[in-house]
Amino acid sequence: MSSRTQSKSQQNKPNPQKNGQQAVGTPPEKKRDAEAVAAAQAREEAKQQARLERQAATRAEAARKRRMRTFRNAGIIGVLVLLVAGGIAAWSINEANKPGESVPMQPSPHIATLTTAHAAYISDPPTSGPHVADVPSWGVSDTQYAKELQVHALEDAGVVINYRPDLDKATVDRLAALARSYDKEVLMTPYEGLSDPIVLTAWTRIDKLPAFDEARIKSFISAYRGIDHHKDSGS
Repeated sequence: MSSRTQSKSQQNKPNPQKNGQQAVGTPPEKKRDAEAVAAAQAREEAKQQARLERQAATRAEAARKRRMRTFRNAGIIGVLVLLVAGGIAAWSINEANKPGESVPMQPSPHIATLTTAHAAYISDPPTSGPHVADVPSWGVSDTQYAKELQVHALEDAGVVINYRPDLDKATVDRLAALARSYDKEVLMTPYEGLSDPIVLTAWTRIDKLPAFDEARIKSFISAYRGIDHHKDSGS
């Protein structure tokens, strides 16, 4: 066969593509299945990513709330510390500005008589502690009042002016005139064995004077006279 005839024969062979036939490759059904699987996988991955993002956001929010609680609690503690420190400072300043010195309060029960045995007083003259139910009269006394009577006078809102029995008469007279200027809740009495010529006492307060000082005595009386201490003593 000649080359011309052979070429013509080849031209007459059917062409599947020209005749509308599908070229050899992936069938359409398999292609659609693969696309569906890929789409489902993409959706699942998207859901998984969304879950991870939500979990991360939840953890971040929880951490933020913990930090806020920590900051809030720290702030509250800081404020409380400042308030306590301020209160202590104010109390200290107030105590420092009060006349006399502070003396710790002793248990202060009633005892039957002046001679009933009881715990020793921690200050002399006493500023709290065991005492009898009787109360001395306000004003000026020429005789020494027992400690157990003095304590009840202090509990009943009084101030006691104690002085050495050997104090000069002029000073005693000035003390007496000052004591009598108050209608109640001031008691003046001689006291053997005083550490100083004049010692003022109130409930849990004491002031020791080396000499007569009217302004100082009046300041002490003004600060503590008229304050009832039965609630403090419990008796």
